[in-house]
Amino acid sequence: MGWYWSSTGMAVAATAPLFAALAWCAWRQRRASAARSLALVLTAGTWWTLAYALELSGRDLATVRLWGDLKYLGILLLPPTWVLFVLQYTNRTHWIRPWLPAAFAVVPVLTVAVLAHGGTHDLVRWYPPMVLGRDIPSAQVGPLFWALIGYSYALLGGAALLLVHACLTGPRAYRRQGWVMTAAWVVVLLANLLHVLRIGPFALLDPTPFALLAMSFVLEWGVVRHGLLPIVPVARDMVLERMSDGVVVLDAYRRIVDVNPSARLALGLGTQEGTGVPAADLLPVAGPLDGERAAEVRLGPPGGPRDYEVASSPLLDVDGRASGHILVLRDITDRKRAEARLAQMALHDQLTGLANRKLLEERLAALTRVGCAFTVLFCDLDRFKRINDRLGHDAGDRALLEIGRRLTELAGGDDVVARLGGDEFVVVLKGGESSDEAHRLGQAAVAAIARPLPLGSHELYLTASVGVARSPEQGLDPAGLLRQADQAMYRAKARGGNRVQLRARTIPDDRPGWLQLERDLHEFGSRQELELWYQPITSLADGRTTAMEALLRWRHPTHGLLQPDLFLPVAEQTDLARALGSWVLAEACGEATRWGGLDGPPPAVSVNLSARQCDARLVDEVGGVLRRTGLDPGALTLEITETAVLRPGEETLQLLHDLRGLGVGIATDDFGTGYTSLEQLRHYPLDVLKIDRSYVTGMTRRAEDHTIVGAMITLAHDLGLRVVAEGVETDDQRRLLRDLGCDAAQGYLYSHPLPQPRVAAYLAGTG
Repeated sequence: MGWYWSSTGMAVAATAPLFAALAWCAWRQRRASAARSLALVLTAGTWWTLAYALELSGRDLATVRLWGDLKYLGILLLPPTWVLFVLQYTNRTHWIRPWLPAAFAVVPVLTVAVLAHGGTHDLVRWYPPMVLGRDIPSAQVGPLFWALIGYSYALLGGAALLLVHACLTGPRAYRRQGWVMTAAWVVVLLANLLHVLRIGPFALLDPTPFALLAMSFVLEWGVVRHGLLPIVPVARDMVLERMSDGVVVLDAYRRIVDVNPSARLALGLGTQEGTGVPAADLLPVAGPLDGERAAEVRLGPPGGPRDYEVASSPLLDVDGRASGHILVLRDITDRKRAEARLAQMALHDQLTGLANRKLLEERLAALTRVGCAFTVLFCDLDRFKRINDRLGHDAGDRALLEIGRRLTELAGGDDVVARLGGDEFVVVLKGGESSDEAHRLGQAAVAAIARPLPLGSHELYLTASVGVARSPEQGLDPAGLLRQADQAMYRAKARGGNRVQLRARTIPDDRPGWLQLERDLHEFGSRQELELWYQPITSLADGRTTAMEALLRWRHPTHGLLQPDLFLPVAEQTDLARALGSWVLAEACGEATRWGGLDGPPPAVSVNLSARQCDARLVDEVGGVLRRTGLDPGALTLEITETAVLRPGEETLQLLHDLRGLGVGIATDDFGTGYTSLEQLRHYPLDVLKIDRSYVTGMTRRAEDHTIVGAMITLAHDLGLRVVAEGVETDDQRRLLRDLGCDAAQGYLYSHPLPQPRVAAYLAGTG
């Protein structure tokens, strides 16, 4: 066996390594669509061209015959591998079953068997007398050759028909690449046909390897280099008919020309109705359509009125003029109801349904604007804690509901009754111009609360301390009136309770202990009495502690360990609030750096900000603390209450953007207690939304609370926010929150607040 290297043999041989390189590139990109089957096509091409080059370069007939026969293995493998490629490319992989490759292997195996047997070899191909080294080897064909040609062309033609069908029925975006691929393969077929039919210069030399190589570069460049998508045939009618959104197509005169079933249901149309009807007759928002726009509309289909968001887009002709419009109707009823419920809950107490502090302040502001006289009664139940302790919280809730009902009966239709939390109620009554009249109104509230209160087998007797402030005599500031009534209530409680105390403008602010607390707070730095405790924030997915919230405590030399609600109100009325906040920020960041030595990733630290801290100096302060402590900015989250900071204004928005620029996280705390909507939140650069504990507590007792929490989580995730639930105390709450998709939880179920010395042990135990 020997060879000589003719120019034709060397030209064909040069294509073999190119095919091999392309096959390797395709295999390396085998995760791309159809890349594996493309590698098979290129491997078959490699075998064909290599064997063909050796056939053209043989020095004796035995060598020429051997490699000419082996060439047929590559020739017969090309059509089935191309079919596999087309099936993958046109998204028909479900056709590829184990029997299909087995069926494709039958003809190549039989052909090799026929060629290997001397008695049947010439039925496929044979060589006429020739001078090797001078003539180009070219075999003559027998009758079985044409059967093999028919088999190969049938496979290639079927694959071409699949490509053409996919191009005609598939999405318009895919058609160009499909037509390019079809045209490239047609060129290969034509080149092969020129050789098979012995036309012109191609009678002796087969140009198919060169055409196949060119087509392979096209396939490799498109499928692997640019990741062309497979052609997925999608019927337009099927898409429109099954869309949950309504689709209405209008002509240039705003008349309906096409409606899908969802739109027919929304518009209340029968199967034969609507066509040719002006859109404005059925859809009021469709009247002034001049370009792309979106609006909301309420429609009344047979199932009842529902809210829809209508998006309008013009249909442009080839000259860029609007030849019609397409309207998409998206049902937003559930979203609108959830938002309305959230808004209602933001203004009302969840237990009693009475106004909350936000709505109370709005009503007080409205009354002061018109200048009418009214009386504010600040009611606090005496020793109410004993009911919760002895009879349970359910009994306490029923008592609060009854007290709210009695105070509502006392008030008129235009008066306001609010619950501020716990056992504090506020009643705003018109009238009370004189001190005697105001005192009489307060006595009426005390008497209403003092009536026997039946609770099952028990009959309770409650009393209340009531503070009274009047407008306009004592000023027109709503916050000032509430503060005056609150101070008067504390004076009534200090005198034994179950009484009314009028708040005179000349009475000083002498809430018990406040002045002494304020003096002691001024010395907190030198006396080193402040401490930071930490409460874990735990992932609901894997139970890992992701953050620790820093909580301020004051170890007072006289009163012991004080909770922040006992001294922060004093600080908020002075400049001490900023000093306390700065101390907490620096101390928490410094301690968080020492958590890095524990096993596993250290948790982030979460620090609360007061409203007085949120000014232009805060960004420099946070940046300086991070530099001094060396804490990674990503390990710090700043928590802000929605009522204190998330208010309209470019200054607030710029402050949050500047803080985010440092790399720290921003969380909104106690969400749901104010009147910030999720629509407003999307304007702020936030990372985390913390749901107030009042919503979490009610999840297992009230279905509406469960619905509200679910809506909060879904809408927050739509805005890209992580969600943390506060006040989680039971396994039922944890399970419900996890099922709703909440990201993390915080509460007594996981841990009470921990002093700093116990943090390391806790983190080591939770991992």
